[in-house]
Amino acid sequence: MNVQAPPSASAFGGRSGESASGLIQSTADPPASTVTQRSVVGGGFSTPHRSVIASVAPHATVACAVVETWGRPASSAGSSWITAAQTGSGANGPGCSVTVGEHAVRRPSARQAGTSHLPRPHVSMVPLYGGGVDGVLRVRDLDEEALLAEFVPLLPQGDAEVPVGDDAAVVPVSDGRFVVTTDVLVEDHHFRREWSSGADIGWRAVMQNAADVGAMGAVPVALAVGAVLPGDLEVEWVRALARGMAEACGAITLETGAACGVVGGDLSAGDTVVLAVTAHGDLQHRQPVLRSGARVGDVVAHAGTLGLSAAGLAALRAGLEGHDDVVRVYRRPVPPLAAAVAAARQGAHALMDVSDGLLLDGGRMARASGVTLDLSLAGLVDPRVRAVAQAAGVDPLPWVAGGGEDHGFLATFAPGTLPAGFRPVGRVLPRGGQPVLVDGATPTLRTGWDHFAGG
Repeated sequence: MNVQAPPSASAFGGRSGESASGLIQSTADPPASTVTQRSVVGGGFSTPHRSVIASVAPHATVACAVVETWGRPASSAGSSWITAAQTGSGANGPGCSVTVGEHAVRRPSARQAGTSHLPRPHVSMVPLYGGGVDGVLRVRDLDEEALLAEFVPLLPQGDAEVPVGDDAAVVPVSDGRFVVTTDVLVEDHHFRREWSSGADIGWRAVMQNAADVGAMGAVPVALAVGAVLPGDLEVEWVRALARGMAEACGAITLETGAACGVVGGDLSAGDTVVLAVTAHGDLQHRQPVLRSGARVGDVVAHAGTLGLSAAGLAALRAGLEGHDDVVRVYRRPVPPLAAAVAAARQGAHALMDVSDGLLLDGGRMARASGVTLDLSLAGLVDPRVRAVAQAAGVDPLPWVAGGGEDHGFLATFAPGTLPAGFRPVGRVLPRGGQPVLVDGATPTLRTGWDHFAGG
């Protein structure tokens, strides 16, 4: 039996003094109450589970509610339902404990891991204080365990030997090394909810981390997601976020052949949505490809799109209609991971993700390698980018040269060794006065996005 603070005292506290439903009402102040929850679960989940939630408070008019739900048989022998993700010890303060079912170590196949999800745990939760009064279930209406139960089952687990539900996941890799990277997305800084759905943002959070893994010549296999969620956020938005992450993981699995999943994370409350995603990648016995390996005489090449995400963002800002292709790239970038793996196998000398702009990221590669990159922008303007620029009355070239978040790959190769998916965009010169040139001259275009310099 867990003794928990009432929802109003938890991380996602409900509004004091309001009735969550017609089942439970209390005249007591929520902070003075004690909520006791005991779940009785039938073996094999062929019978109803019963959750008893009681409120002990001075002058409470109703003290107990019993809710029954039906479950489905476990998906495999020896497996039991998992009702919470890794959230850390006491992550949301005293009293906010999380109960999880035990599970056996498992090793699903790549195909299974990429396409199947955990069975949905049935957590019976009656909010004792507030929530749902407008007919919409919101984050503040649930405790942490119940919120986790809403979205964790939607997330694939990849090939995790110990998946979601323990203090940490255990993920196998094919050799003794793995790639680690982290990206943070902050609402109104990296995305706006009025422009992108929860599923779009979930996809994007996964893919931009996957691109960093691919930039090392590795394949993404596991992600951990930390989320800060406002109390007024609709729970359906959180479910959609998880579905978008699952879709992205499935796409990665299909492209790379390696199972990819979300294997853990953490939750906290805050005033705005923040997502911190840590991705892990498997090098599959290859050497990592660094941005510092460009050699004089190499061909500079690029795989993926350039400027489409920036054009999509511009179309959204300007309210331009009829440009769904570029808006889709902004909302759901698709890094060419197979091309990045091919580059590593082909012996690329340098490789990196283009997330902040071709010129800015090219300059980073040049400085790391001690060379100069001479790039040519001729022929790089996609017709869809040009169409948005014409509608907006602007030059499309800055979007191609400095627009970020397409998440393509920039690489250098010995002449004659470009793999499929890459096109030449320049050459590597001895180090000069500028890290990047455009057709032999110092660029006058905006180079790319900088979080702290305002672009």
